[in-house]
Amino acid sequence: MKTIKHILWGCAVLALLSLATACQEWTDIKPVDIEVQGPEEQNPEIWAHYMEILQAYKRGDHFLAYGKFANGTEKPTNGGQLLRSLPDSLDIVSLANADRMSAADREDLPPLREKGTRVLYCVNYAARAAELSDAAKLGAYLDQSISDAVALQLDGFSFTGIPSYGTEAEVNARREAAKLIVQKLSTVAGAGKDKLLVFEGNPAFLEDADLAKLNYLVLDTEKTANATDLKIQVGLALAHDGLTPGKLLLCGSPEGELVNEENVKQKALEDLVERVASLGPLAGLAVSDLGKAYYDPEKSYGRICGLIRKLNP
Repeated sequence: MKTIKHILWGCAVLALLSLATACQEWTDIKPVDIEVQGPEEQNPEIWAHYMEILQAYKRGDHFLAYGKFANGTEKPTNGGQLLRSLPDSLDIVSLANADRMSAADREDLPPLREKGTRVLYCVNYAARAAELSDAAKLGAYLDQSISDAVALQLDGFSFTGIPSYGTEAEVNARREAAKLIVQKLSTVAGAGKDKLLVFEGNPAFLEDADLAKLNYLVLDTEKTANATDLKIQVGLALAHDGLTPGKLLLCGSPEGELVNEENVKQKALEDLVERVASLGPLAGLAVSDLGKAYYDPEKSYGRICGLIRKLNP
């Protein structure tokens, strides 16, 4: 009797061990090679036709969609950190960290070119004014920026600045810096040239003669709190001889809000879309911190795509 019990017990143990081994085999994570095909590979003919339509749209007369993008993430963890995820209908993207392009950034440049999206090298003087206070250092930085942009085959430059307010020494230093920036960059980009030259900020940083050398100016309205202040900013900007409505873009952030004439708080970007036409018509709409608008319930950059469609119905 004991022998039979021992046999039955042994069989039960063996069965449990077999089941445990089988379960382990079922639950073990094993790498599987899956080749992900983009739309251009799934149907090259339809993709080529789509590219033709997209490029024709961007060459045509329409309100511009401009984005400021914080590139340079070495190990991206989501699509909001990748240039490849940007909306196809975006006209221009300004790379905030163009001086430290990541491998992913470089990989994503050719697809952007195919879509007709113009990519700008951002010369962020406003953030580096202290370290570039010496004209020689600023000149060397600009020369290196131009060399890098040419090597990357970018479509031009954006730059930032600080209005000439403060002490007499500060005012003079910033005026000289502004002149040098435009002098250097306008040799390869700007009005009448193939490459774009865009200023992001307050036009008081530049003299009217230098404003005339720009293709566009992205007005620093992303922190403007109400419609009255916005109208004043636009009016002051257009009072400069070097600016026309067709050069001016309004700027908003994905998280921004703006109080309208009825004292109602609105989402800034949705409000600014309407004002691009009503205050000009102006050149278009710019979005700061573009990557923050990546997540959307329906699709990536769904809100931005919707705004672009509203700009250009």
